[in-house]
Amino acid sequence: MKKIPLSVLTATIASQDGRDDDSTAFLLRQLRNCLNMGLLLPADYQGYGKTAAALFDEAGLCAARLFTVLIDLGFDVKLLRKVRDIMQRDLLKIIDETRQNQNWSLVLTLKRETSTGEAKLIGGFFLTDEIKDKKTEKIVAAQDKKNGVNIQAKLTIPASDLFQPLLDAE
Repeated sequence: MKKIPLSVLTATIASQDGRDDDSTAFLLRQLRNCLNMGLLLPADYQGYGKTAAALFDEAGLCAARLFTVLIDLGFDVKLLRKVRDIMQRDLLKIIDETRQNQNWSLVLTLKRETSTGEAKLIGGFFLTDEIKDKKTEKIVAAQDKKNGVNIQAKLTIPASDLFQPLLDAE
């Protein structure tokens, strides 16, 4: 994939979502903020100095796609940083396997330690078929409860379904 500037990245995602011009302009501002906060990492720059344009490869495009969904859900910068750290471990592998028709989802779970009140966002990429195996989930939930940890929320994002149209458009 050739590297693309943030404006093209935004237009690609906006087109996939069916956003109008105002919504696309707002999305560009949101993604520019993600870039300024260090959430989106450019693969390269075009030009020099303060006016250099950030260029993104497919990993940046797919990360931005996930961030747009999370921003629409109301995630703030602190939570987006945690998600970035979770995503970075396996994103390239997930992109490659999405190309090979593997179906992956990003699963985020908010857990709270009942003795301290501390909340943790954990997660990772899972094969969508594996997520449907409720038996394993019940065992983990029972163990968490026994250890004084309550699951307060679970969010499943169909990563491969979001990535595939972007990867096909290359």
